[in-house]
Amino acid sequence: MKDINFDSVRKEYKIMLEYKGKMFRVSIEYPSFYLSEKGVRTLGSLNISSRKDFERNKLLIMNYMS
Repeated sequence: MKDINFDSVRKEYKIMLEYKGKMFRVSIEYPSFYLSEKGVRTLGSLNISSRKDFERNKLLIMNYMS
């Protein structure tokens, strides 16, 4: 992770991370998770309201980032 910020007005985390040499922008506005890479389509909104949802989306997230 390169940077983590919390926007107290919007109640949202903004995270910049590097994975396999690529930079990704993550926004978490519970229960939604957004992932994007500059110049590439956004993965879109994923529901992370439960462990079951996260486990189901984990493969989708890893495929997008690879």
